[in-house]
Amino acid sequence: GGTDKAVRRWNPDTGDPIGEPLTSGDLGSVVQVGFSPLSKWIVATSDSRRLQLFYAKDGATLIPALDSTYGIEAFAFSPDGKYFAGSFESSGLVRVWDWDNWKEAPVSLSGHQGGITSLAFSPDSKLLAVGTGLNTVRLWAPATGKLVRDIPASATPSASPS
Repeated sequence: GGTDKAVRRWNPDTGDPIGEPLTSGDLGSVVQVGFSPLSKWIVATSDSRRLQLFYAKDGATLIPALDSTYGIEAFAFSPDGKYFAGSFESSGLVRVWDWDNWKEAPVSLSGHQGGITSLAFSPDSKLLAVGTGLNTVRLWAPATGKLVRDIPASATPSASPS
């Protein structure tokens, strides 16, 4: 990704480009790119506050680009490939989509203070950890949208020198 508003694919063994660059309307300058589990999809976010999903194999778009009032700060795929989560800058909002029902409204996880700095799913995909700018981690159940636990920075064990 880059300022030319395209995502490029390369053969990891040869370094040769694969196909034409992936573009979608006014994607804007691409600021983040990632792969889904098993590398089936490529996700790209842009400075124009858009998120686009492409099939990795042929570059076709999976759905129309998602526009947001806020820019996309972070995103994560669940290890089982069932969920996709995206956070939106300044909004304190995380949305979680279920791949089986993509066209339905996503689950919204709100109330994050201090901005969202990171997203990560547990290895079993049953929890989504949301890191905030206030050094707090919130654990959510992506299937239900229920808050499981808040973990304040003071609860984080510090590393001791060896």
